[in-house]
Amino acid sequence: MRMAIACALAAAVASGCMLAPTDGQVVSSTTAPVAFGGAVFAPGQGITVRAFDFQARAWTAVASTTSAAGVAATFGKAALYGWRTTVPLDARFWLAGFPSGFGARVQAANPSGALMSVEASWNACAKTWDDPGQFALHCASDHTPAAWIATADFVPPVVRKLDVRRYTTAELTDADADRILADATVVLQELDTEDLRCGEELERKAPVSVFATGDGSIDSDTEFAAVRNLPGEVMIVNDINWCGGLVPNVIGCASGDSFAAVRLGSREGILWAHEHGHTRGLPHRTSDYAIMNPVIRTTARGVNATECAAYAGP
Repeated sequence: MRMAIACALAAAVASGCMLAPTDGQVVSSTTAPVAFGGAVFAPGQGITVRAFDFQARAWTAVASTTSAAGVAATFGKAALYGWRTTVPLDARFWLAGFPSGFGARVQAANPSGALMSVEASWNACAKTWDDPGQFALHCASDHTPAAWIATADFVPPVVRKLDVRRYTTAELTDADADRILADATVVLQELDTEDLRCGEELERKAPVSVFATGDGSIDSDTEFAAVRNLPGEVMIVNDINWCGGLVPNVIGCASGDSFAAVRLGSREGILWAHEHGHTRGLPHRTSDYAIMNPVIRTTARGVNATECAAYAGP
């Protein structure tokens, strides 16, 4: 009953609630089935449970169920209908922790949209905040509509959000930026030759914005400084012919806490991870497999302990 009442409070500002698992819930192992449950405002409503596939970098449906036909509880004039299901999660849905444990991101949705997830303290929170808006503000999980579940020893990655901008004639959509940042994250987190898993996750901070400073081609230190001094961490231009000196056809150049880059096709994730490494204070490293190798290549994806400390550090 308390679960249903708490869900009713939140439902005014959400499609419903996923109250199990709660955000931060500890699981005994990655092979144990995970119990999901919550409540919505209609009987027989389709509920889809999703988990984040860390290999494909996409949310994937892992189970489906329907809300109960009978009223689970009422709150005011609203009737609540519970739902529940249990499903094990495949290995691709578990992110190896840094340096230990495993974590998974899960969520649930109905036809109206994603359901709100809650903190473990949602029950006590509902007693304090009995207004729907206040409940949502104070009792929703920090990751809503998703929830992290993890083994007790899981150390999650550091999430770093980058502001991405493009010159007026350079082509880069929000979807492009998301894909490149996801690819860069995979470069850091996957095990490759002479590599370790590094706990940094890169995301887009805001919609890709446009700047008109310069002419889209960086050909001098003055032009580079003008672009570098713009707000943001990633600047997409058409050409770079200057990076500490006259160097024709450079694909990326970093200075301070931002970098400029050109579009590069399938290797952009590697390029952005490399240039982002420079903004974290990393120098070049000449190993054939190092992400900080001065030459961007498909095999140069490795991160050593010193580099990881810079990527995932404060």
